[in-house]
Amino acid sequence: MLMGFWLIIPLSQCQANDRLLDILKSKGIITDQQLKEINNESMNEVNASYRNGFKLETGDHRFSLQLGGKIRADFRYFANNSAFDTFDLRKAKFSVGGTVFKDYDYKLSVGFDSGTAKLKDAYIRYNFSPDIQLKAGQFKHPFGYERQYSSRYYPFMERATTTSGLTSSRDRGIGLEGNPFNGYLSYEIGIFNGTGSNSTNNNDDFDYAGRLILHPTRGNKGGFDAAIGTSYAWGQQQGMKSKDINLKTETRSNNTYFTAEIPTDRGYNRERQSIGATLLYGSSMLNGEYLRTDYDFNKKTNIQGGYIGAGYLLSGEGRFIKDGRVRYEDVRRPVDFEKGQWGCWEMGVRYSWFKVDDRFFQNNGIYSGWTAVDVTKNVNKGNALTTGVSWRFNDMSRIVANWVHSKADNDLIGGTSNIFTLENGNKMDTEDAYLMRFQIEF
Repeated sequence: MLMGFWLIIPLSQCQANDRLLDILKSKGIITDQQLKEINNESMNEVNASYRNGFKLETGDHRFSLQLGGKIRADFRYFANNSAFDTFDLRKAKFSVGGTVFKDYDYKLSVGFDSGTAKLKDAYIRYNFSPDIQLKAGQFKHPFGYERQYSSRYYPFMERATTTSGLTSSRDRGIGLEGNPFNGYLSYEIGIFNGTGSNSTNNNDDFDYAGRLILHPTRGNKGGFDAAIGTSYAWGQQQGMKSKDINLKTETRSNNTYFTAEIPTDRGYNRERQSIGATLLYGSSMLNGEYLRTDYDFNKKTNIQGGYIGAGYLLSGEGRFIKDGRVRYEDVRRPVDFEKGQWGCWEMGVRYSWFKVDDRFFQNNGIYSGWTAVDVTKNVNKGNALTTGVSWRFNDMSRIVANWVHSKADNDLIGGTSNIFTLENGNKMDTEDAYLMRFQIEF
C-alpha cells in the first residue's frame, strides 16, 4: 500500500503526458506514426490514477492493481429499550483487485467488522468476452435481487428481513456470467457448496443457482429505465442448527422474529425463487421483490415474503442500470460550503413483510420427530416500515439516517406477537429504532 501511494504522485504525470500527446496530435504537430512510436515506447510504463479506488496500470493495459475499501460506522437507538443502544462498526473492509495478462482479473477482500479478519471475496475470473466470463473462488451468490445491490447505491442501511434471511451473501464455487446482446441481458449461473462464506461443503451435494436480468430500456439514461430479474437456487442441504433458518429484524437488534434449528443429522432439499423489478425515471426509483423458499423434509414447508421501496434524489442526480444493477450518477455538486455546494440528498421509503408456514410450529409438522418451534417466542408473520434520508458528500462518502418500525404478528393458537422486550421488562409486538451511519467507500 505504501509503495502504491508513493508512486501515485510521480506516475500521475504519465496521465498528463497522454493528454499532452493527444493535443499535439490534434494540432498536427506530431504525426500518427510518431504518436504510435511514442506509445510503443511507453508500453512498459506504469500509470497511476484514481477512479473508485487507487489504481496502478501498465501502459499496454495488460496488468493493473486497484486498492479499495469501505468503513461503515453506525449508531443505533431503540425507543423504550436502551439495552440495545450502541455505537457499532458495521463494516470495515479492505480489497485489492486488478488484471493480469489482460484477460484475467482477480479480487481479494477482507472484512474486520466482527473484530477478527474474515475473508469476503477471493476469486479469479477469465474473460472470454463481455458475453462469457468464468469465475472461481468465493464471491457473491447469484440468488436474490436486492442482495445484489451495493450499499453504495441504496437509500437504506440494511436489507429487508426476507433478503437477509432467505438469501446467501457469499459462497464458494464456480460460475459463468456475462452481459450478452449488447447489455440488454445479464446473467449469472454457478455451482456452490451451499454452506455460505468461509465454509467447506458439509454433504455430498451442491447448491445450483442462477439469476437473469432483462434490461429492455438500455440506453435511456436520464429518461425511463427499467429492469426485471428472476433468480433460482436448488440444493440438498445438511442441518446446521441455528445457521439454517433465521429471520432477524432489519434493525440489527438482538430480537429475532423466527428461528428454526435443523439437527445436523437431518438432510433436506431447499428450493429458492425470487422475482424483482426496478423502475427509474429521472431522480425517482421504484423497486420491489418477492422471495419464496421451499423446504422439503419429506413434508414440504415454506417461508415467503418481499418488499417494495421507493427513492427520490432531491438534488437532481439520476440513477442508471449497468450489468443488471442500479448505480448512481456522480454527485454534481460535492460538498463545498464556501462555494455553496451541499452534495446529493436522497429520501427513501420501504415496506417489507414475511410469512412462515404454520407447519414449523407443529410437532411432526415438517418430518416425523420434529419438535415444534416455540409459538410463544417466535412469530409466523411480520412486517417493517423503513424511511430514510441519505446525504452524499461526494462519490465516496455519505451519512444515512433511518427510522424502522418493526411489527410482529402471530395468528397461531397459543401464540404471542409480543417478542420485543422493553427495558422495563414489558413486552410489545412493535419495535421502533432510529439508526444513523457514516460511510466512506473508495
